Amino acid sequence: MYYSAECEINKNLHLAVPKSFSKQVKIVTTLSEKARSHLISNSLKPDRLNKRNHAMILLALNLGLRRSDVVNLKLKDIDWKNDSITFVQKKTKVPVTLPLSIDVGNALMDYILNSRPEIDEDVIFLRGYAPYRALSPSSTRIIIKKYLGDFGIDDCPEKGFHILRRSAATKMLECNVNSEVVSAALGHLDVKSVDVYLSTNSLKMRKCALTLNGIECSKEELL
Repeated sequence: MYYSAECEINKNLHLAVPKSFSKQVKIVTTLSEKARSHLISNSLKPDRLNKRNHAMILLALNLGLRRSDVVNLKLKDIDWKNDSITFVQKKTKVPVTLPLSIDVGNALMDYILNSRPEIDEDVIFLRGYAPYRALSPSSTRIIIKKYLGDFGIDDCPEKGFHILRRSAATKMLECNVNSEVVSAALGHLDVKSVDVYLSTNSLKMRKCALTLNGIECSKEELL
């Protein structure tokens, strides 16, 4: 803009630009399909801790649970008969009931029956070594970083647990799930909170772009 003024193409173009701007929205970062597949396949490797980690990853990646809700999930929260999970979100205090998909259900069952220490503790996910107790939310970052450590910025822009929740929301929107349903599944207090995930769908964002046809101008018109 200022370069064009210096070249005397248009001396007053900068006057047409407002000094105040609308609120800027940060584009949400999510996992690439490559990183997503790598994360799932790597956590499937036969190992006692992998069984636990795989179930935790699927809860966040497929159902969108926050790390605080994953580590606080209790055995009584799972309704095996009705294939559902019901809990109160730690952050928002909003009660949420989610469908227990086959892959998530199988992963939970495999960990509980074959790898989880047999102790009198209602929390599902426990430390891998004695003394056995509930995991801390901060430990989830170490778990995710273990599986995503070899990915670059393009496939995995960050290696925290929350990127799994964002990827879950994005996947639901890509599958044309109604934004109100996505918001309810994520337990948002405000339905509009899900709008930030719309920016991750590049294919649909392109459909919103406006054409410049009809507003072209020549250099002579600018002078």
